[in-house]
Amino acid sequence: DSQHRLVFHTRIQHGEPLVESRYLYDPLSRRTGKRVWRRERDLTGWMSLSRKPEVTWYGWDGDRLTTVQTDTTRIQTVYQPGSFAPLIRIETDNGEREKAQCRSLAEKLQQEGSEDGHGVVFPAELVGLLDRLEGEIRANCVSSESRQWLAQCGLTVERLAAQIEPVYLPERKIHLYHCDHRGLPLALISEDGNTAWSEEYDEWGNQLNEENPHHLHQPYRLPGQQYDKESGLYYNRNRYYDPLQGRYITQDPIGLEGGWSLYAYPLNPVNGIDPLGLSPADVALIRRKDQLNHQRAWDILSDTYEEIKFRWD
Repeated sequence: DSQHRLVFHTRIQHGEPLVESRYLYDPLSRRTGKRVWRRERDLTGWMSLSRKPEVTWYGWDGDRLTTVQTDTTRIQTVYQPGSFAPLIRIETDNGEREKAQCRSLAEKLQQEGSEDGHGVVFPAELVGLLDRLEGEIRANCVSSESRQWLAQCGLTVERLAAQIEPVYLPERKIHLYHCDHRGLPLALISEDGNTAWSEEYDEWGNQLNEENPHHLHQPYRLPGQQYDKESGLYYNRNRYYDPLQGRYITQDPIGLEGGWSLYAYPLNPVNGIDPLGLSPADVALIRRKDQLNHQRAWDILSDTYEEIKFRWD
């Protein structure tokens, strides 16, 4: 498009489209959605692109991708604080998520509080009071004030507790990331300590060998990059990276401020990373900065402890 973002990609085979992809972005140029049409056989027997696309939505925390949502699953990622190195992968089936959606006490009473089935509408003050009361009942610490209010209404805590829908905890698949010194994922470790997924790469992030017996979706590559299956490119926040060339496919949006070459990825990809697709950074310097931040935080805690101890003495 006019901002040099990839918005459409198609793959042609024997003169016919095999796959078509369209990409969506938010005002901050973060990729928020992808729609994919694949070639399939229709009811008449002809091969054509599917009428209904496969839709994927992406959620962000600043510049880090944290959520990948499809029609069947939601995958969430927890990162190492202040970095682009993934730590934990949490996968939840949409069916499990639907089971976890329960009505609040106020919602249930409003929906079932009318004999004609049309429901009633409570004042905002009453809804707030019921929400607070529900929290107290779930925590098993109902205040004397709430008990008095229930007594005035001719109710008991036990009777109201019977109206509260139980909270369903959805089943989740949790894996831990094992990454190299740059933050490139090398393996996913299950809760029982087994390797559920592993990958080998060359220096530029090209896949060499993958072991994926459970068919896990693992899109993360070099720090800040997500693999796009349809185009074969790696989305790198502000640009797309081509691992086969070891460079970006569009110019640096910040111009020469990002370096003398407008398309270059760090020339030493073993020690250099570019999480935002803007300018290279040295892994050793980043780790040294993290160590200094950790040491500074420890010094502050130590000084605070000594000051408190001195005052106590």
